[in-house]
Amino acid sequence: MKDGDFFGECWQRCNLGFRGIWNNWKAARSIRARMRRGESISLSDAISLQRGRADNSKILQLLALCYAGGFPYVFFWMPLPSTFDLPRHQDHKLKQATFRRISGVVQCALDIERSDIEMKKSGSFNLANLFGKRVESPNSAKTIHHKVLTATSWLSALEPGFPALMFNSSALSKAAKRKVDLSGLSPPFVKAFHVCARGGFEFLPAFVLKFHVKSHLKQILEFDEHVRTLGTHSLSSLSREELEFVCTDRFVGGWGQSKDQLADAARRWYTRLEAAEKAAHAQAPMAVCPYRLRLALLGLNALESARAQAGTGEVVRSVFLGSDAGRAW
Repeated sequence: MKDGDFFGECWQRCNLGFRGIWNNWKAARSIRARMRRGESISLSDAISLQRGRADNSKILQLLALCYAGGFPYVFFWMPLPSTFDLPRHQDHKLKQATFRRISGVVQCALDIERSDIEMKKSGSFNLANLFGKRVESPNSAKTIHHKVLTATSWLSALEPGFPALMFNSSALSKAAKRKVDLSGLSPPFVKAFHVCARGGFEFLPAFVLKFHVKSHLKQILEFDEHVRTLGTHSLSSLSREELEFVCTDRFVGGWGQSKDQLADAARRWYTRLEAAEKAAHAQAPMAVCPYRLRLALLGLNALESARAQAGTGEVVRSVFLGSDAGRAW
């Protein structure tokens, strides 16, 4: 790209982006005013609010980078607000988000394998699994990992983690909601979820990236509550772009799929969510943490998506994605 074309596109995207952010702010104020009056909002309105919050955080990062003198580079390596995207950038972002699930899953597996080797060398046999539960044998974590990879269904893959999804609801005060508690979540999983969620700045330590993971889970739960109120049939009213936003957040669907396929993928998320909650309740008469349940489903979705995209004959596929790569649950 020539220098003139590059700076011309930068100006076009800045003009489009900042104007879009201003329009989104006005729309968000109108939606919040309706909510304060007790009026119901549509799923499209809920998506507009969530997209606006995501764009606001990104615009702060953009302004900070520009202040530091990095303006020419913001269009290459940092996640820009959605309002800055031209049509070709929107398609590229969706394609990139789809394939980042492979990166997140494989990198997580490599980090866990590396940690296992280091702990064996040091003689420390205390490993933390996905939910931070301590185990005494180095083979226990691998046993859980093996169960997930060899499971014949998504629900059986989720069962080993059911005990970690429970919490004592009587400890909460009246009308209080469960907070996002990710204590004990090991760094490889934090970084994997961050990568799959298109967080950017992967070089930051896990305790910093954990804030983005928490925010992502809150956003998913907030939208899920709207869907529960309006019913899953209301997903059909969303546009293709809105369905892409919903599916990308939940690591389902993918680049190149039709609107109907994206809608089916979104509905499958809610079907599995309900089935997993019932199955977990059947094993223990305790409340299920809504955030950890969604975190577990996100992990399974990322693995399933990575399996579907992995090419045949890859060594990584058989070692880290299981021998059934290419087959969906």
